[in-house]
Amino acid sequence: MVSVQGAKRCNGIGIPSQNVMDNVIITRELQVERKHFYIEFRENERGRFMRITEEAHGRRNTIIIPSTGLDEFMSAAGEVIQSADRVPAAS
Repeated sequence: MVSVQGAKRCNGIGIPSQNVMDNVIITRELQVERKHFYIEFRENERGRFMRITEEAHGRRNTIIIPSTGLDEFMSAAGEVIQSADRVPAAS
C-alpha cells in the first residue's frame, strides 16, 4: 500500500512552516477500549519513520520513531511488558 499525503510542519508555535510530502508505506488501525490507534510506517526526504497516533475524546497525541531506532524501541517496549507481567496488579 503506497500513497502520498501532504503534511504541514509547524515551527514550534503551531504555525505551519513548510509543506512536506510523506510517502505512506503501510498503515494499521486498532481500537482499544475508547482509544483509536493509527500506526504508520512512512518516509520523506529526511528518512523512514514510524508514526503512532492515539486519538481519544477528540484529542490526538503522536510520537515519531526514526527507523534507525525502531529495534531499540521495540526491545525496550518488550522489556517493559515482560517486567509488568511479573508484577502483581495493584488492588
